Amino acid sequence: MSSGTLEGQQPSLPIVSSDIEVLKIWLLQTAVSWLLCGINVPLVFIIIFIILSQRKRHLNAQLILFAFVVLMFLFTIGHVVVNTQFILVQLPNFSYTGPNVVKSDQQEMIFEIATAIFDRLNFVIGDGIVIWRA
Repeated sequence: MSSGTLEGQQPSLPIVSSDIEVLKIWLLQTAVSWLLCGINVPLVFIIIFIILSQRKRHLNAQLILFAFVVLMFLFTIGHVVVNTQFILVQLPNFSYTGPNVVKSDQQEMIFEIATAIFDRLNFVIGDGIVIWRA
């Protein structure tokens, strides 16, 4: 048995097989996040077109709805970008030289805070639109 492999697993250099599994999971999460964000793009543009193409004078409520839809879209893109950036920052930790733990922990906390802010603001605005429209 070579160093860095588990029993029954094929060695893969320069990283171990368990790290490859983590990278596969990250790749799948990133692909699904960007796919859903890409599906969101035409829906947002359709909503914006419908709001702005109405013939009557734009009411303040319509402009507020337009602003909230744009904000929700920006928060969604921000969330996906922050998650992707977090993964890219973690990649150097998969090396034999060892990670910079202090720097990594600080960056992880910043990314977690940014993700939480984007998620919560998106949630609050979405619920506000639903309650307002009801």
